[in-house]
Amino acid sequence: MFKGYPVDSQQAIWYLEQWRQAGASYLGFTHYAFWWFDHYDGFQAYLDARYRRVSETTDYLILDLTLAHGA
Repeated sequence: MFKGYPVDSQQAIWYLEQWRQAGASYLGFTHYAFWWFDHYDGFQAYLDARYRRVSETTDYLILDLTLAHGA
């Protein structure tokens, strides 16, 4: 569906919402992808404002995309 990395936080958010509308229920990041939160700081703020963290360790983060909060 998408190729490459998003150019900015807005595009990352757009990709996420496209996946969610297509039926994605959860979003997971391993510690190898935590750099996204530094590089796409607006994306992290969006995630934190809208989606509940289901499970989180130093190795991974899983967010529930089914019930948006704070929207």
